[in-house]
Amino acid sequence: MSQGPCLEETKLEYHTWGSYGQYRLTTILLPAEDRLIEVDVIRMTPGWRGKEARVRRRITEYEIEVHGENNDSNKNYHRRARIISIEPLPPFIVIKNAYRSSKNYGVSYTVLKLPSCEKFDAEIVEEEKEEITEKENDRVWRKVKYVIAERYVVVDGKRYLIDKEVVDKHVVEEKVKKLEIEIIVMEKGVAVRGDTYHIKDLLKKMRYRWNGVWWFKKTKEPEKEADETKRMLETTVCSELHAKIVKW
Repeated sequence: MSQGPCLEETKLEYHTWGSYGQYRLTTILLPAEDRLIEVDVIRMTPGWRGKEARVRRRITEYEIEVHGENNDSNKNYHRRARIISIEPLPPFIVIKNAYRSSKNYGVSYTVLKLPSCEKFDAEIVEEEKEEITEKENDRVWRKVKYVIAERYVVVDGKRYLIDKEVVDKHVVEEKVKKLEIEIIVMEKGVAVRGDTYHIKDLLKKMRYRWNGVWWFKKTKEPEKEADETKRMLETTVCSELHAKIVKW
């Protein structure tokens, strides 16, 4: 099968240098329906310094063969690879160039059509969308909104998804179903522990303070304060809050 004269000339590399995590990385992306699969060809290079190897690996529906070289130094990576063949031959591949210097970071994409070898800068489309999901456990029900950023490469009018990430997440609605609280009577005060996250604002209003272990309030009448705390929590928060008083 003809692979296109430009495929073997496509040079892929991974170089690192300096002390700020600087690198230069070239990978390829293969089309699969409406998305692109990133193939880190550099990972197919030999693991031993000074070695070369031909490696063949299956990536989803593709068989890809590369020739890789390892020229690592004692401190940095210096890898090179070239593609021998891809079967079946896709209508195009996308070459991804990423770099990071001590001050900058960037990514660019180039489309290489096969077997014609037509090469051009990729059109990148970025979109944000919202998704709302419901989550619950034995104690809490939440409705959570996610803002998801998606990036696409456009080839011949068709969009292929490159990647997506969650850029924002927050709770839009929450209902407490059941809370278990323990109120501890001590010699010089009262401590509260258990499912206190959803009642922390109320505890603050009641002059309890978080000390890294539990919520604590200093008082001369700990038993009376414990009874009052139990009454306030059970009547203010929810009917499914169960508070018990114990002595330390």
